[in-house]
Amino acid sequence: MTKKFTMQDIAEIANVSKSAVSIAINQNSGISDDTRKKILKIATELGYEKSSSNLSFEKKLRTVCFFMAVEDIQQNNFFFLRDAVEKKGKQLGIKISFKLLPENKLIYQSEAICRKPSIFLATNFSSKLVKTLQAKFKYCVFFDVNLATIAANFVAMDNFQEAYSIVEYFYKKGCRKVGYLGARTLNGNFAERRYGFNSAISDFNLSFTNSDFIVGSLSNEVIDSQEIAQIRKMRNLDAFLCESNCQALRLTKELQILNFSVPNDVIVVGFTNLLDSKYRFLNTAKNQYFLDQMLNQAISQLQNMINDVNWNPQRSLVSWKFTFS
Repeated sequence: MTKKFTMQDIAEIANVSKSAVSIAINQNSGISDDTRKKILKIATELGYEKSSSNLSFEKKLRTVCFFMAVEDIQQNNFFFLRDAVEKKGKQLGIKISFKLLPENKLIYQSEAICRKPSIFLATNFSSKLVKTLQAKFKYCVFFDVNLATIAANFVAMDNFQEAYSIVEYFYKKGCRKVGYLGARTLNGNFAERRYGFNSAISDFNLSFTNSDFIVGSLSNEVIDSQEIAQIRKMRNLDAFLCESNCQALRLTKELQILNFSVPNDVIVVGFTNLLDSKYRFLNTAKNQYFLDQMLNQAISQLQNMINDVNWNPQRSLVSWKFTFS
């Protein structure tokens, strides 16, 4: 009698999880093209046949809690995010409960809540908070952050790649001397942006010194006198990369006061914040599909977790396609 091979058989031969086999066979997102090809090749060689029970995950993800800290409202467009999350839930037939809480109360949830698949908007989360939540919540994904020192489920934009690509854009525009306006508080995303920036500066052999780096506020307040003094010393710079859109807008205003024409005399680029891109100066264009893809990845990770007891933490970085206005 011919043996009927299962997804588990394929997983063992391919040295991947059973959920990865399910993703490949059912043509879902969540694994690399190379892994998909490897799995499908083995399935073909074994003569694997899909039955009706193989057409979807054994356990269907039906409810998700989406947590956002109250402190993030000032930096992110709360209503835009909530609408995008609710729209994604309706699209996938999943009830997504949006929960807005102070950051220090995120960990004080009932056991019933902690057993539900959860997504945390974790842009400004510390490593300590991520570890605490990871230990308390059975199924959780941390959204809009990638902390390299922690093994957890992360979904974020590729901040390294974006910063690197912006510096490459500067180079192609003929810029050879650049400055950087960074935040006073360094979170995981900002650290990746600076790493990408420094790597590109080195690769393209551009001029950048410690005096070309300014640390400032991320708020809409005017730049302080010390920052203005630093900017006035940078008259020979061709371009600035700012850690946020608010900083880019404020820097643009200050440069114009100093009789610089932006972008004719100096190019100013701010990172396109995932949730708030409302300023009309030279900037990476906002792409609704980017947020949609990130939500797909987060939900896919939760779906895999509830179906695979051997699930290993996964980080998904979504690259940005650049268009400049």
